[in-house]
Amino acid sequence: MHPRVARRRGGKPVKRARPELVSELLNVDAKLFDKYGVFDAVLNFDTPLFIDPALLRTTTVSEFKGSYDKVRKHFADLLKLLRRSKKQDDTFWREASKRLLFPEVQGLCIGFSSRGTAGSGSGPGIRNELLQTAKEIIEAGIEDPDLFEMVGLLQDNVGPDRISDMTAGIVVQDLRTYSRNAYQRLGAKKSAPPGVRWLDGLAINPHSGKEIFLAPWDILDELPLALNWSDLDIVGAHNDEIRGRMNQIIGDSWREAINNTTKEDLKRALLGDPDLLRDLLGHYRSKSAKAYDYETDPRGYRLWLRNARRFAGLNPVKLVLGDAPTASDIARVVGEICEKFKHLVENNLWRTLYDDDDKPRHEHHAQRIFFGIADSYCQANELDLSPEANSGGGPVDFKMSRGYSGRVLVEIKLTTNSRLLHGLKKQLPTYQAAESTHQSFYVVLDVGGSEPKKRQFKKEVAKLPTKAPKVIWVDATPKESASKV
Repeated sequence: MHPRVARRRGGKPVKRARPELVSELLNVDAKLFDKYGVFDAVLNFDTPLFIDPALLRTTTVSEFKGSYDKVRKHFADLLKLLRRSKKQDDTFWREASKRLLFPEVQGLCIGFSSRGTAGSGSGPGIRNELLQTAKEIIEAGIEDPDLFEMVGLLQDNVGPDRISDMTAGIVVQDLRTYSRNAYQRLGAKKSAPPGVRWLDGLAINPHSGKEIFLAPWDILDELPLALNWSDLDIVGAHNDEIRGRMNQIIGDSWREAINNTTKEDLKRALLGDPDLLRDLLGHYRSKSAKAYDYETDPRGYRLWLRNARRFAGLNPVKLVLGDAPTASDIARVVGEICEKFKHLVENNLWRTLYDDDDKPRHEHHAQRIFFGIADSYCQANELDLSPEANSGGGPVDFKMSRGYSGRVLVEIKLTTNSRLLHGLKKQLPTYQAAESTHQSFYVVLDVGGSEPKKRQFKKEVAKLPTKAPKVIWVDATPKESASKV
């Protein structure tokens, strides 16, 4: 995400690109998105969720009833082309390559982009590697279109984002139909402000200029099934000799093989024993995919920005920067934001840091919450100060929008983080050096964990030099049974 914060000049507000939900852009009650099971994306900040092709098998959303068949047919046709190809770059190979061209459907605002919502799609190098792997599998006697869903296990540079991109590219028309229908159910055209642009029934993202595709939670998950393996034993039908040989190469279970073996070694092992690869494909088809649970929202993907907006709005703070602020002035303002965050967490916001089972949500959730609150306060006070956050975690980087100087870093950590002290002594100073920053805050949220480790951390903090990051300790422990907010 790369929001730019601006201040009022000459009595007129300067527009700043702050994180914005689809519901906010369209002036639709966010609860309607929840009611209809529609993902309410942040328009300029990718959420680490993905379209899982395995979820298309079982989706109850009518617009996607035939989507999985489209995916299988697409890859089945591609395999036929590869089978007829005699050498790389012949006519059939080039046609197969074209069918692996899947630019990211950017309007979904999902994936791993660290800034904005523009991903990489599938470049020519990756396509060629995928084709070579698929050709080798065909030559081993296997022509199963499901192998393209699982190719991330065998091919470097193929992760959940590329699997999602491939799937979205194939079913893009179904996504378009679903989006049009969802906009109608939400009453979006009637509620949207006049400035919102539309194209062919879809709203336009003002931050990217792309159409905003809506997606049901029903087909989204944190990790596609093909990359998420439980402890499944290697097929017992193999004789002892084969089983023993494979155990030496990849271990006793698929999970062990996938976690502890390089993709290239795993690919070679499977190609050397096609029966093992067939078994892996069979296991994949027998596994049940499960969509991300947006109702309990264990990672806080649905609630983080809503909660940040709400609590910042209910607890305003006055922040002031002069016309020519010094680095100390900026650090003072950022420090005030950190202290306000501490106050909010200790009094109310701690509830949002836990899931319905009273377990702390991931540290990334706390980082996003802080970012959302900091951004809201900068916006409310019309500061010429821009907080930036990486969707994959890491520090929030405050910058002056008028220049490179005056940057301040804020790192949010939970006491359950095993590298809590390392982050203070090594990680944050490294960030500071990389960002040419001399001011930083290390905000530690106490959500439980080892008491001896917490005491040791505080002892180490007391020994730090004066130029070390300023540590702010936040009591985020439950004051009562945590409940969904």
